[in-house]
Amino acid sequence: MWLFGSRARGQERRWDSDVDLLVLTVRGSETDRKIAQESIWKASEEEDSLGTVYSVKVNDRSWLEGRREIESFFIQEVDRDKVVLYGKP
Repeated sequence: MWLFGSRARGQERRWDSDVDLLVLTVRGSETDRKIAQESIWKASEEEDSLGTVYSVKVNDRSWLEGRREIESFFIQEVDRDKVVLYGKP
């Protein structure tokens, strides 16, 4: 799980700022997406951060490698700014 975007860059938080997360799973399936989103929802409840908007992208490593192969601008930014919250970079 990687944090990316303005929060990973340490920019000042605005009222409309969201938390951008990229979750890489073994399969990148719909079930994986639901589990990731439910886990993030539970964590936000625990931290009393309800009302915070989380933008969660769930994919697998082959998707990531494919995006890197075509030099995706999005993935270049994620790789530049990411903060690894869980797992291997």
